Amino acid sequence: MGSFNDWVTASYLKAPGSRRVADVAHHLMRGAAFHTRIAQLRTAGVHVPAAAADYRPVPLESSAGILEGAG
Repeated sequence: MGSFNDWVTASYLKAPGSRRVADVAHHLMRGAAFHTRIAQLRTAGVHVPAAAADYRPVPLESSAGILEGAG
């Protein structure tokens, strides 16, 4: 729990009342996929700055808007 609390400190999940199971599960899976991709890029020789390799949860509504704008 301590590591999880550190991870969500600067996010909307900081307050325990904001932590819904679906949100936490979504961000755990998305974060794992993010870090897997970072590892793949580094293995391929791509330099990824440390600041770009830090996944922080954002509200699901915000991430949906980011994805819609990317397409």
